[in-house]
Amino acid sequence: MRGVLHRVSTPLGVHLLTLVAAAVFLTLLGSQQWFWMDEFAFIKTEAPHILWGNLGHLSIAPWIMYRALLPVFGLDAYLPYVTFAIAAHLAAAHLLWRLIRRWGAWRATLLVGVFLVMTPAAENVLWAFQMAFVGSLALGLGAILMVDRPRPRWARVIGAILLLLAGLAFSGPAIPMVLAAALIVLHRAGWIKALVVVLSTAIPWLMWYLAFSRLGDRPPTYGATSPADLPRVLEMASLMPIEAVEQILPVKFLGAAVLTAWLVWLVMRAAQFRADRFAAIALVASGAMFALMTSISRLNFGVESAGAGRYVYAIAVFLLPSVALGISEIHLDRIGRVAGATFMVATIAVNAVGLANAAVDHARRASAIPSTWSAAVDLYRRHPDSVATTTWVPPGDGVQFVTITDLIELVESGLFSPVAYTYAESEVARTTLTTR
Repeated sequence: MRGVLHRVSTPLGVHLLTLVAAAVFLTLLGSQQWFWMDEFAFIKTEAPHILWGNLGHLSIAPWIMYRALLPVFGLDAYLPYVTFAIAAHLAAAHLLWRLIRRWGAWRATLLVGVFLVMTPAAENVLWAFQMAFVGSLALGLGAILMVDRPRPRWARVIGAILLLLAGLAFSGPAIPMVLAAALIVLHRAGWIKALVVVLSTAIPWLMWYLAFSRLGDRPPTYGATSPADLPRVLEMASLMPIEAVEQILPVKFLGAAVLTAWLVWLVMRAAQFRADRFAAIALVASGAMFALMTSISRLNFGVESAGAGRYVYAIAVFLLPSVALGISEIHLDRIGRVAGATFMVATIAVNAVGLANAAVDHARRASAIPSTWSAAVDLYRRHPDSVATTTWVPPGDGVQFVTITDLIELVESGLFSPVAYTYAESEVARTTLTTR
């Protein structure tokens, strides 16, 4: 018994317990969700081709997931789908822990504990489609751990390349991860291996982008279209880390101050970092690349979209190692360490409550979709000649890319089973879908 308690009370033991607790917590929240937004493009019977782009992202992994699960589960249960996003999140959390434990295992356990349940993660972790976004980051972290060692051999470099290529098949955040891995290989093993990493990942991705990304209904978007947009691009990119700090910390309005202090420390200490700390610097560079890429391509969403949960999540992945490294250089006495640990535990609790509230709110909005769909199906069956079959249904919050024709096909194929609906929902269907 003592041996078991000793193993559980180690940083690794506590970290594994937090992973299990987070898995249970997220599964309970995820089981209450339903399909939302982008994933409707993948669940239609006329789904996009596996190589077609999704707003500039190669999305092979989510395409395979939906094509594999839909014949088995249809749209009756969301948990089998969202489990993939939860699993990718848990993998990313564990890989982050492995990367930053070198700067203090207990510190890493607390920081990753915050990451596991941070409120902004709701959009990525409880939305099955975001398994692509989170999976690309997790695979990138795996590639970094593969080569972040003295003079990595070719076998490790090739393994990292394979992980990066897999990440690119998930989503675009894998591109900044290529930069981080290449910088680490350059620092650890020289320019030849680094060049191989870049070329072996960039060439296949560029070939896909030029050949397939503009096919289908969801071509790449470019929010910034002229040099005049540069100030807004830089504003949006700089807001991302500020938003990350303010949304995660329980003390608000400190984002700019905390970020400024972190940047000053990073600039002053970067030249003195040993080789085992270089991964943190490489990920900061990747975070800057991610922020700029996202700001350029999504500027049309507005500068305020810098605070979107998906972007905050990615920034947390890119910056958490350097945050852990910075905290490791703060030397505290016993009272200071207890106070710091207490603050971290409070941060975990606050974020967990926020995540649960976000999940409840999202589940409430998504739960209206099946009943509104059912009203639309019933309306079409009773008055087929008066329904505009090319109209998106319903045109309200949370649904895209589904016409009444698509919906009828989902019903006839057995993927969607109509449910009870209210009079108000039948009126929404009637006023938005009928032509006369």
